[in-house]
Amino acid sequence: MKATINKKIMYKHLKYFLTCILLFCSIAGCSNTNTEKEDISYDKSYTNNLFSIQNIHNWEVIKNKYGAEVVFRSPKENENDEFKENLNIFVEDLPENISMADFLKDADKQLSSVLVKYKSINNAKINILNKEGISHRYEFNQGEYDLEGLQIYIEKDKKMYVFTYTAKKGEFDKYHQKIMDIIETFEFK
Repeated sequence: MKATINKKIMYKHLKYFLTCILLFCSIAGCSNTNTEKEDISYDKSYTNNLFSIQNIHNWEVIKNKYGAEVVFRSPKENENDEFKENLNIFVEDLPENISMADFLKDADKQLSSVLVKYKSINNAKINILNKEGISHRYEFNQGEYDLEGLQIYIEKDKKMYVFTYTAKKGEFDKYHQKIMDIIETFEFK
């Protein structure tokens, strides 16, 4: 009975975390929807007690927004560009006895319940930052935008590091390498 209760508490906590990630990622790129003042910088790097990462493309850097450790947003391509492609990094303490497979299953369930017109494209095991991780690519709709997302999950020291890249559909490949360039500068402390 105790294990069942602990598992329910664990999944409730995980569900809240994943919902926060999804809601933030879907609005982070909409440059015309956020009226709240943001602490935007163009710092060359971001460091906290868990990791450091470089801003090698001079994108906007927003720290500690909606639960994300850091957000990188692309510059506008022109005056009509209303969506800023973005990379968000979230870190979550993993509850006891949860596997990567269970975490991903719950993440996919959350994506499908929160995102409009959600469609999973693929999941793949990847080797990134000298660790085994999982990448998950998907499509969804946010208001007037048809979007594509990529989440990379890496587990280290009972924490899940979630890198989430969001771009307009059709623009995903254009920014993908820049996103991977930024991720490759990531260093655990």
